[in-house]
Amino acid sequence: MANKKNEKVYKIVSENLKQLLKKNNETKSELARAIGVSPSTVSYWLNATSIPSGKMLQKLIDHFHVNLSDIIGKQESGIPDLKNITALSFEGTPLSEEDLKATRNYVANRLKEKRKKEERFNSIIDTLHSDKDSLSDEDLTKIQRLLNK
Repeated sequence: MANKKNEKVYKIVSENLKQLLKKNNETKSELARAIGVSPSTVSYWLNATSIPSGKMLQKLIDHFHVNLSDIIGKQESGIPDLKNITALSFEGTPLSEEDLKATRNYVANRLKEKRKKEERFNSIIDTLHSDKDSLSDEDLTKIQRLLNK
């Protein structure tokens, strides 16, 4: 089982590179040739199997004429940030400013709790994986289910 943080980074880089290729109407083979790597290396990046090294990131930045954040930064989802929501309604009735603030606080607290739980789980899994007698993926899934109860 791969580290969840790494998986997220790999997926972000993958999606950003796909968007850049699409935007530039370029194939993975053309990109590979332009920056001096094999097409399979580009495929690994696009499939979120690996990410470019620092040297390759610089070549990608130069090739696409973008900033580093355009490659490794999170994609904007188009969804407004909770902090920026200025109006909500419930059952057709607009929430008061006080209710809106309470809703923001409730959601923020729940998300913080969820993230702490995920961090704790990932820490446990990392510890288990560093052991010589690593557990199977099935065992890890069982542990995850127990932690989520």
